[in-house]
Parts: sequence; structure tokens; C-alpha cells
Amino acid sequence: MPSRMTTELHIRRRVMEHFSCRCSAGVVHLWAFSSMKTPLHASPGIPSNRRNALGLVLIAYTWLLLLVPHIQSQQFPVRFYANETGLANLAITAVTQDPKGYLWIGTENGVYRFDGSHFQRFGTEDGLRQFYVSSLQADDDGNIWVGTTGHLFRLSGQYLVELKDANQPLSIWQGQNLGKLPGGRILAMVKREPYLFQKSGKDQWTGKPLLATIAAAERSSIGGLHSLFADRKGNIWMGCGKAVCQWSAGNITVWSASRGVPEDTWKSMLQDRHGSIWIRSAYRTVEISAAGGGAVDRSPSTPSEEREHLFLSLAEDANGRILQSSDTSLLRWDGQQWQIFNRNNGIPGEALSSLFVDREGNVWMGTGGLGLGQWLGYPYLENWTFAQGLKNEIVWSFLSDRHAGMYLGTDSGLQRLHDNTISDVDPHELGKAEIAGLADGDAGNLWVGTMGGTGILRLDEARGKITQATKTALVFHILHDTTGQTWFTTMQGLYALRSSNTTGMPEPVIETRHLLGDRDVPTPNACEGPSHTIWVLSDLGPLRMHDGAWDKPEVKNASNPPRFSQIACSPDGTLWLGGETPGLWQASPANSILTANRISMPDDLRDAHIIALLMDRRGWLWVGTDMGVAVLDHGHWSLLRQDNGLVWPDVSQAGLYEDRDGSVWIGTSKGVSHVVAPASLFQPAMLSAEVVAIERGEKTLSANDLIALPWSKSPLTFYLAALSYKDHAHQRLLYRLIGFDETWQTAEGEKVQFTALPGGSYSFELKAEDPFTNKSSPVTTVSFTVRPPWWRRLDVQIAEIIALLLLIAGIIRLWLHRLLIQRRKLENMVAERTYALEEEKRLLTQAKLSLQQMATTDSLTKLRNRHAILEILDLEISQARSKQQDLVVVLIDIDHFKQINDTYGHLAGDEVLRSVAQTLDGLVRSSDHLGRYGGEEFLLVMPGIPIDMAQGRLDDLHRQITSSVVLVDDKAVHVTMSFGAAALRPFHSFDSKELLHQADTALYLAKETGRNRIVWTSYPSGD
Repeated sequence: MPSRMTTELHIRRRVMEHFSCRCSAGVVHLWAFSSMKTPLHASPGIPSNRRNALGLVLIAYTWLLLLVPHIQSQQFPVRFYANETGLANLAITAVTQDPKGYLWIGTENGVYRFDGSHFQRFGTEDGLRQFYVSSLQADDDGNIWVGTTGHLFRLSGQYLVELKDANQPLSIWQGQNLGKLPGGRILAMVKREPYLFQKSGKDQWTGKPLLATIAAAERSSIGGLHSLFADRKGNIWMGCGKAVCQWSAGNITVWSASRGVPEDTWKSMLQDRHGSIWIRSAYRTVEISAAGGGAVDRSPSTPSEEREHLFLSLAEDANGRILQSSDTSLLRWDGQQWQIFNRNNGIPGEALSSLFVDREGNVWMGTGGLGLGQWLGYPYLENWTFAQGLKNEIVWSFLSDRHAGMYLGTDSGLQRLHDNTISDVDPHELGKAEIAGLADGDAGNLWVGTMGGTGILRLDEARGKITQATKTALVFHILHDTTGQTWFTTMQGLYALRSSNTTGMPEPVIETRHLLGDRDVPTPNACEGPSHTIWVLSDLGPLRMHDGAWDKPEVKNASNPPRFSQIACSPDGTLWLGGETPGLWQASPANSILTANRISMPDDLRDAHIIALLMDRRGWLWVGTDMGVAVLDHGHWSLLRQDNGLVWPDVSQAGLYEDRDGSVWIGTSKGVSHVVAPASLFQPAMLSAEVVAIERGEKTLSANDLIALPWSKSPLTFYLAALSYKDHAHQRLLYRLIGFDETWQTAEGEKVQFTALPGGSYSFELKAEDPFTNKSSPVTTVSFTVRPPWWRRLDVQIAEIIALLLLIAGIIRLWLHRLLIQRRKLENMVAERTYALEEEKRLLTQAKLSLQQMATTDSLTKLRNRHAILEILDLEISQARSKQQDLVVVLIDIDHFKQINDTYGHLAGDEVLRSVAQTLDGLVRSSDHLGRYGGEEFLLVMPGIPIDMAQGRLDDLHRQITSSVVLVDDKAVHVTMSFGAAALRPFHSFDSKELLHQADTALYLAKETGRNRIVWTSYPSGD
């Protein structure tokens, strides 16, 4: 066993060291952008200074590093959607969301709708006449307004309808130039003129210049307009010249330097949850307080050089923090200062073109060439890898220090994370050690368990001095319990530093060695249960210490010995177990018995290997596997994998740790993940299910089409979408068709089809479900009617019935006429056929009897054949037992039969057999059964005869048969016979095989003792 565990650990570690891929399952960690090429420089209408931006980017990045607090020690998981999901153009210009939940993506080559799995492009065939999308806005009807540099469109159904003014196209330039006012009105900045669009009829819109009524002098005083935004009160904010203008109830207020807004070109605006208006230019950000406090400069410290910016994004996250992009980074205002996230954190800062926070709080990042990015787990999940300072990405253990820092035990030594900076804890002995376990010691000491044979080390944190406490082959885990004792699980068994220990050095626990046969047995893990009970896993089963006494409980229902290497203690006293024995187990202790039951895991992790277990203070069970982390919250599962933010799915052995603040650290073979707020991260998704489109054959159906669909053999297809982007991969769509089948079915893919539905009324119902939380979305219903085919119309069916009745009447009349003619003929035919059938029946019965006789009768002697007589024997044995009667079985053999054949020939031998068979058959009782057993042997079955009477009967039978003479070709042949008899008494349990064996043995004795006699087994005497 030691060699097996050592080999497993080292194989896993070496595979991890040599596996250098930096992307998996669609989650891309961006390690460098120096070679990235943005496609924007080649697009029409894009300023040429984009082509030479690299120098400015480097300058700006340097300033940001020096002047702004920089969060460089976290690796944030970002998933990028690109060509493989249908996003054909990766240069994104705008992102928005409609009321149903679809994301709309503007690009340099068309607009796309995203449902969480696939992008649908809208281009020329859908009415889009220019592909460079400059701005997007959703209206109250759920339709999307699409601005391009030359046109303005509104998506009506599945088609883009262009809006014009006096038959002239409306040009929407790049930037924040579309907005929405209360009442469903839409704003658009057409070149430098704001337009207001209102509904004028069903799907009809009219627009007019917003500022047409103000005086020319007042209009000229506000300068050129270049952006707009509508707040929740209906005020319109516009970038005007070098100031910001506020339009309210027909009045214009200019926010300029005198009101705290510096002179600049303000291109992006946002209202936060408190009502404050945020405005930004290329390098400045200002907050205009809703409480009347005026304007406050919130600008990050950046270089002052100005240049034309196409994309100046502003967004507010779910926690009320402001997000904006810069030349090289994503910035986040935390209420006090700006935090910076860039490529060192996995954020594509240089490529950001838009920021958007959806209704669930997911943060989306449009880029200028990388596609659409989703910040997974935002803001409750952060990661660390090589890029943030880990010298080895294989992280085995954690320990929170006394200074709000975190020790990280890696495969290449001990490191410390403090204030978002990773540093080495590098005494000589720790520099390259594989740190498997960490625990607090006394007086500022730190216990360190290693894998490479160094054993248990003690580190003086203040002096950085390390001493070797105990040398063991491999340390798995260190447990510091609530009584102040420290337990070390190692390859050589359990070690402990007890409160009574005066040496201050861990020593072997002798009591556990005795329980394990006084030998070195690996103990891979331990935990502390209620009442200071210590549980220790060993390769020979679990051990327990309670009230100072050790025992070894027996495990029921699992393998023996159970191969568990991971354990977690619950507050209720139960244990959670996992390891080499497949699956997750919960064990309940009762005296000296541990009753284990296997617990169902989520389908996605059903075959996963459990590598780590943690029971946190909330009572949640964290299960680390080689396929991700599952969290059991009082009966409800949540899943954390790479597709929703985990740095890597292969969790390290015992690599789960709960910090003092309740956050959870996860060590993997490719870095560290930190779940900052588990309760927030695992909040159920805002589930939503939508029917994207309905088709019959190749035709897309409208709502009017569904009122009465004509019957058709063409399939009716429903296209489906789950419009929740949090843990989207885990969701599933369920549907049913009321009127056809009311059972909920799981949709395989994004569409379902029904072929040749019969006429009737139907309701298609759809819902999204998260199988881990057992939550479902509201049911989406689409009702429709299918008209029956023409041959099922009522008038057609009535005509069919009348015609059928007339046809039946004619047929009956004709039939009666013909019946009278054919009646006599049929009677004669019936009589003839009846006679023929009776004759056939008689012949069939005779043939059946003949076949039955042939199957059971010996053709030579006309006695029962071997098969038939053995069947009778089995039946009589059963009857004898049920009636508690004696049964006698006799094997009869003709003596010297071979000599008869040799002397007189085989035909004479056959005659002797026939003669003897006839004689025997005439002498036995009517209740006896006689058959040819084989060759010259016969089997006699005598049921219901007492043994003493059977002896007399057999003596008479033998005497008569041996005194007779058989004439063969006028020659007298004297025949003698040997009998072997066996009896079955009521107290015997012999079957037919044993009974025949006894008779055969008696026959053999008769032959051996001179032939021509009767020999019994010992049964007649009562044995």
C-alpha cells in the first residue's frame, strides 16, 4: 500500500508539472497581448491613429502601474465566445440586453443575438444595409435599435426596418448615441443632432429633432453635440462641446468648469443606483452627485496626452461599483479609489471596446478582436497562477496567518500571499520542498509537512528559522484540533504533538500503531468531530479517539478494508468519506460500528475521483474532484468548474481550506482559486426560457400563423433558449406539448420537432431548470391550433357517412340475394367439410398416439425405453415420499448374454431379449413398471410394496424366469438372470441417481458372486 500511494502522488505531480496548456473548455487565460492585432485599423471610418497606438498604450500602462493601485496578484477567469459559437466577427463595438434576456452584440460586420450558447447574425438578408454597427439600444417592446455610421434600423420581428427623416438616412456615429426615455421613447444622436422617436402606430415610429424649438442663439452657445444619455427621471444628458448639457423639461443646464466639470470631450455617461451621473472622456471621469453636491473629479491618474478614443465604456456592477475601460486596463471604482485589472489578471485591457452588466450581474466585455468575454464568477471568484507570482502552480495546502495573509504550500516550496502580493517563504530547507500540510504551532511557530522525505518541519515565522521536527517519508495532512493538540497524518502512520508533550516534537501515536498491527500503515487524513472526537483514516480502515481512548470501528456497507483517503467531520457527528473507493459516502457512527451509505453526486461528477473534502462553518460540504468542485448545501448541489470560473478542474489532494472570513481556497494542479463569498457565488441563476422562433418546414411562423395552422406533414420546429448566463452550461430545457403528450421531456439541443400533428388545439410549454439547485424558470407557453386535413372536415365526414350508408344498404341487398342462392350449396359444403375435418382429427389422434408410443417404447422388446422408465422412476420417488411408502428398484441382467450372441448369433440374442421381456412383463404386478434399461438390462420399479413382500415377489419372479426355456431355431436355450435390488424407505433422502447406483452396486455383487441370484443392498434390514 505505501508504494501504491507514493506512486499515485508522484505520477499526478509530475504530469501536472509537464502539462503547460493555458486554455481549456473555452475558458481562455490571456497571458500576453504583445502580439495581438486588432482588426479596427482596417475598417472604414476608423481614425488612423489606432494604427500607431502601441507606443501610447505602453506609456499609459507605465503611468498606471506607477500611479494607480494595481490588483496584479489575482487571475480572474474570463470566458471568450468567438467563431466556434457563431460570432463570425470578433471586433465588437456595442453590447446591450433586451427585456427577454437576449444579449445583442454590435460588431464591425453585422449585429448578433446571443442566447448563451449560439450567436445569430443579422445581415443583408435581414435588412441591414451597412455592417459596421456603431450603437445598440433595446426598446420597451423588446426590439433592438441598431445604429450604423450611415443608417438607423429597428428590428421588427426578424427583420431590420430602416428609419429615415424626409426619406434621408440617419447616420449614427460611433459612441453613446442611442438611448431610451420613459414611456418607450427612443433617443438617437444623428451626426450632431439629437432626435426623439415615438410610436405613431402599430410598429410605426416617427422622429423629430429634439432641440428644434430652442432659439438659435441658445443652440449655438452649447457647442457641437456628440453623445447622449437619458436618466431615470427623463433628463437628457449630452456631451456638448467641451462641457456636458442637461436637458430637462425643455430647459438646458450646462455643466462646465464653473460647476466642477473640466473642459473635455465627454463621450460616455451613466447613472448609478444612487442617482449620481458619471461622465467620462478619454482620461477623465467625473461624478455629478444626485444629492446636490455638485461634480466631483474621480479621474484615475493617467497620462494627460489626448487622442481620439472610439470606445469609452462605463458600467455599474451588481454591487454598485463603477467599471470603465482605459488604454490598457479595466478600472473599477470601489468608493475610495480605482482598482486596475489588465492582462496580468486575465483581463484583455488593451482590447476592451465595451463593458456591459446584464440583469443577473454578469460582466461582459466586448473586445476589438478577441470576441465577447464573460467575467466568470464576478466578483466572488479570483485565481492565482504563474502570472501572479506562484513559482509552482501545484498548490497542496493553505494556512491563514496572523496578519491577514495566506500561506500557500506548493510543489516547489512555501509562499505567502499578503496585500495581493505573493512572496517566497524561503529558508533553505523549504526552497524546493513539496508542502503537503500546514498548521499553526505555539509561540509563533508554523508546522510544515512535506512530501519529499524531509518530514515535519517547524518554522519560526518571526525569525524565518526552520528546524526539522520529525523525519518521515511523506506527510499528507496536519490537523490542529480545538484542544491545542496537533496531529500529523503520514505515510508511516499517525504522529502527534499532544498538550502533555514536553519535548515539543511530534511523536508516533503508539495506540494507533497497536490497532494497526504494530507496523507502518499510511494514514492519509484526519478531522475533528463533535466532543473533540478525532477521526483518522488509515489504509486498514478508520481510527477514532474519544475521551482519550482509541478504537478501530468496523465499517459496514463499504469495501473491506475501505479505501478512503479523504474525510470531513460534520457537526452532527457523521463523517463524509471519499478516495479510492468510488463515490461519496456518509458514515454514521454507533458504538463500534460505522454504517456507510453512498451519496448521489451530480451527474456531471458521477464518475469523478474524490480528492478533497471540506465541511465549512455554514454546514456546506465541499467535494474536490479531478473534474471540479461540488458543494452540497443542505441537500442542494452547486458546481464549480472551469466553465464557471475555477482556475483548473483537477483539485489537489486535501486542497480545500476555509479562511477565517468564511471564504474558501481551492488548490489545483494549475493554480489557486479563492471563493470570496460562497453564498453569493452560488446564488441560483435567474432562470429564463424563451421560444426563439417557430418554423414549419423552412417557413418561419408569426403569431398570426399560429391561430390556425393548416395540417401538414412538414415538421413543426421550436427553437429554444435558456436566457440565464450564470452557470449557463449546467442548465437544461424541459418541454411538453399539451394536447399531444403532457410529460415533461428534456430538450436535446436547441430545438424540438413535431411531425404531422393531427388537427386540434395545443400548448407548447417550456421551462429552464438547474438540476443542481432544483430551481425552474416560469413556464413559457405558446398556444396554437392545427386545422384538420380536408378529409377530416365535418362536411366531408358527413358526406362520407351518407355515401357509406348507401353503399352498405346496396351491399346488404345484394348479399341477401346471393345468400338465398348459395345457401344450399354452402350447407352441402359445410357437411362435406365437417366429415373431412372429423376424419382428419381421427387420423391425427392415431398418429399422435403412435408417435407417443414410439417415443416411449423400446422397438425390440416393446417395453418402455430407458427415457420413459427413468421418468416413471422420478415420478414414483416423488409419490413414495409424499405418501410415506416404500419403493423397490431392481436392475435385471441376463447372464452370459454375450455368450448367447456369440453362440447363436445376434438374431438369436434379439429373440432371447424379446422372450425374456414378454415373460417378465407377464409376471410383474399391474402396478409395477418394467422397462429396458440398456442392452440386456431391464429396470423394474415396484412402488408401494413392503420390503419383505418385495423379497418374496422377486424370489418367485427369479425362479419362474430362470426355469423357463427359450426356443431359438428349434434349440432350447436355458437363460439365467441376476437381480440387483435397492429399496427407498420413507426416511431415506436418495434421489433417482443414488437409488440406481445402489441397485447397480447390488447387481455387480450378484455378478461377482456367481450370477443367477438376487442381491439386495442393506436396506431390507431397515438400515
